[in-house]
Amino acid sequence: MSLPRIACFHGGGSNAKIHMVQCQNLQRELQHEFEFVYFEAPFTRGPGPGVLPAFKSYGPYKTWFTGIEDTSGFDDSTGEDGIERVWNMMIAETQKSGEQWNWVGALGFSQGTRVVSGLLLDQQRHKSQQDLAMSNGISGIGSLIFGVLCMGSGAPMQPKAGSALGTSYNQYEQISSPTIHVHGLKDMHLTGGRKQLATWFTDNSFIQWDMDYHHAMPWYKKDVVQLAGIIRDTYRSSLSH
Repeated sequence: MSLPRIACFHGGGSNAKIHMVQCQNLQRELQHEFEFVYFEAPFTRGPGPGVLPAFKSYGPYKTWFTGIEDTSGFDDSTGEDGIERVWNMMIAETQKSGEQWNWVGALGFSQGTRVVSGLLLDQQRHKSQQDLAMSNGISGIGSLIFGVLCMGSGAPMQPKAGSALGTSYNQYEQISSPTIHVHGLKDMHLTGGRKQLATWFTDNSFIQWDMDYHHAMPWYKKDVVQLAGIIRDTYRSSLSH
């Protein structure tokens, strides 16, 4: 029997290889309980905050959002590239493994938290991952149970503009799935992370963990063990309800 899967989404100006390194201690701590699967964003950009010099040889670097037409930057305001693209990535990975739908959680770092919140909000509104998976002949379909958002900021990734299933989200729609929010007290995006949490998540559904960290995944042993325990407890608690 395969382990339940956690879909992992890297930050902007990073990639799946870098995210795997960033999460390796957490993955090791949970290796007997979850399978971590790392997804790579479709668009190329320069290295993001904190990527250099440590990951100088790990390019090309990617982003989940397309470039602004005037080349002034990347469109991190609306994200109308479509959360359907991400569901389809997960469907393709399910088909490649030859297994049933076994995704129980999603973990995002930095920009990747917008993918996680987009998935959770989209399934809350439409169950579109079930519709897409069924159309691809995948059985055993269920919803994501929890999300982990580390050092994030910004609004959820939206459905594709004009999608049959989706319209743009608004600030009054909040996510009710269990979520874990890791905030770094020295993170340059801390204010954005606080706003992300207050705007998009219901008060009784999340765990907030403030750490004395910069913009980075937990790496010290005690912190990794604590985060692993929170993830484990959140998953088990959700199953018992």
